[in-house]
Amino acid sequence: MELKISRVYMAGAPALQLSPIQAKGRGAVFHGYGSHKGEVLGLALTLALASIETFVPDLPGHGENLELLTGENLIQWCRSLRDMGISWGVGHSLGGRLALYLEIPRLFLISLPTRPFFEGSRRQMVKILRPRWVREERPLEGLRDSLALLPLKWPAQGTLLVAQGDLQTCREAAKQAREQGWEVKEIRATDHLNIIQAPATYRHLEFFCREAHKHGFSF
Repeated sequence: MELKISRVYMAGAPALQLSPIQAKGRGAVFHGYGSHKGEVLGLALTLALASIETFVPDLPGHGENLELLTGENLIQWCRSLRDMGISWGVGHSLGGRLALYLEIPRLFLISLPTRPFFEGSRRQMVKILRPRWVREERPLEGLRDSLALLPLKWPAQGTLLVAQGDLQTCREAAKQAREQGWEVKEIRATDHLNIIQAPATYRHLEFFCREAHKHGFSF
């Protein structure tokens, strides 16, 4: 399939736009804390190859986005996305909470945290969450502030992947999602970071797209 890849701005945030010739919907892929749009480009390509026009932005405080990551900045940016007609959402970690907040109809989320608190030593959290890659007032402050302001409301359906070696808060989210009737899959031999590169993750996303198209979900 032929795709056009363009550098654009998504509500002011630097982003990539992946456009198939005949798009059947509009989607967005949101990276997690301490990441950037390049790390989730493989997920975006998978979505675009399913005939979905796909945007991949840098969240505030990340990558090429020079805005500080604060809860207020993130919420304001999210509100400016509501009129874009996004009907497919893929999100990892903080990006998954953002996708939930946007009430996107078709959701495929990965390693979703439930709360703004993380177990482990400071060294472990620095290795897993990579706060040095983020522009914020103090390390992890923007993440805690953002998660505290983003409500955790489960829609009727969705797909959630959790890593076998994931953070405890993400395993709590998986338990909640199952109780709400979501499809939940554990990806073996992965952790909170490398789950977004796991072959099984791409297979599940491809299946998610095929099933949605099969049932006529194309808006």
